[in-house]
Parts: sequence; structure tokens; C-alpha cells
Amino acid sequence: MDEIGLVQAIAVKEHSSSKRKTPFTRIQLRHQADPDAIAKQKIIDMKVQWSSMYAKLDHAHNLKGSVNDFAFEIAMDEVGKKHPKLAKLQLSEAEWKCVDVFLNLLAVAEQAQHRFSSDLKSMLHLALPALESLHTGWTQLAADPQYTHFTPAIEEALEKVDEYYQKTSNSDAYTFAMGYFFAD
Repeated sequence: MDEIGLVQAIAVKEHSSSKRKTPFTRIQLRHQADPDAIAKQKIIDMKVQWSSMYAKLDHAHNLKGSVNDFAFEIAMDEVGKKHPKLAKLQLSEAEWKCVDVFLNLLAVAEQAQHRFSSDLKSMLHLALPALESLHTGWTQLAADPQYTHFTPAIEEALEKVDEYYQKTSNSDAYTFAMGYFFAD
């Protein structure tokens, strides 16, 4: 099973019943230095898949001690056929490192999305710079040997970014938005 699948499986297990939510809350609070800290549930999914994956992995990575302890405890509570499967849910340091690398990759998209997202005002003038930033960020990561494992996925993502960038030339709205904003 891959690291991302492990994080997803742990999140599903934590959400599966109140019997599992309680230990995760207790474990989290034990790991936190602040006595007034509030425990958080693991994130499952949201509508924007890559954004959901980023949020889920970032949350799990920030709570990795709690996540590993939770996986250990639920495995210890099970007997029979489920025990060996649940015992494999704990992520090793090498697997957490892979999660961290993937988080860096998704962070480029997360940052680009936030650059032109707003509920309060039009941000269309930032769409092209955000797409360019996304393309530049992923191109740089694709050249980094640390991301070799992700090269095929990065190349496909870059093709998709190029496709969206080309579609912007079919509409004058982007040019007008940039011209209007920067004219002020």
C-alpha cells in the first residue's frame, strides 16, 4: 500500500465509529504541549480533489505522532484477521518523508489556488499569473531528483496547466481584467 493510501485508510478508520474517534482525540491531546488544546478529527475529502488531498496530508503530517499512535492502538485492540492489516497502517519515517515530498508538490497548487481565490472580490486578473506560477513551480520540482518518482504525474499536470492557459486566449476577459486592474 502506498503512503497516501495509508493516510487515507487511517482517516477512514478514525471516522468509522465513535469507538475510534475517542482514542484519536485522547492520543492527540496527549501529544500536545498546550493543556487547553483542542483535538481535531482527521480530514477525509472535499470537492476539489487535489486540495482535499493537500489538506488531508498536511493535517496528518502535522499530527503524525498521534496518527501513528492511533494506528498502533487500533491494531492492538483487534484480534484475528484484522490485526495484521491494521498493524500495517503505521507509517515509517521513510513513508512520512514521502508524504512530505508529496505535500511540497501539492503546496505549489494550493498556493496558486489561493492567489486567485476570493469570496469578496473579483480575482480574475490573477488567474494568468497564478497559472504561470503553478507551471513554474512544478517545472522546477520536476527537475529536482527528489521528485523523480512524481515526474510522470508532474508532466501530465503541466500539460493540463498548459491546456487551461491556452483556453484563456479564447476569452478576452482575462486580458480586460488584467488591464482594468493594473490601470488603476
